[in-house]
Amino acid sequence: MSPAKTKKPKTLQQRIGELEDELKQRDARIRELRADLNKAEALVSEEREHVEDADRLIDSWIEAFDMTLDDQTGKWTFAPWVDNAVAARDAYNGLVKKWNRHVTTFNNTVVRRNVGRPLAASEAQVAMVRKLSKAGKSLRAIQEETSLGFQTVRTIIDRPTASTARRSSI
Repeated sequence: MSPAKTKKPKTLQQRIGELEDELKQRDARIRELRADLNKAEALVSEEREHVEDADRLIDSWIEAFDMTLDDQTGKWTFAPWVDNAVAARDAYNGLVKKWNRHVTTFNNTVVRRNVGRPLAASEAQVAMVRKLSKAGKSLRAIQEETSLGFQTVRTIIDRPTASTARRSSI
């Protein structure tokens, strides 16, 4: 038999040194774990804030869109808000159609426009044509005397004067 190997007993000083080394390693490991724990707590805190911000955003959407909790599905819906918006749009379109039906009447009442192209006569020529017409001259005679076209003379005579138009609108 071979002689059993026996460990040499360590001196007390060596054993104390080994234990101190183990304590230093343990303290270093504790510091690492604490640093990891602090990082994890900071991350949890950031995530908690993010979730709270998201909850506040969702709550603001619920308030802004008058969302309601659907009893059947248990989900938030803004169908009533959409229905109100569609009803408002339909009411607006109805008013636009009603206005468009009456806009020509309104424009004819408020702003009378001359139909056709502008008159090819100056104010002095118009006054001359009216004066000659009152004197009883024929359209052809007025045409020759004023050197205006026949249709222009007829248009001037057929158009009401400013005083006649004012009396007819009252």
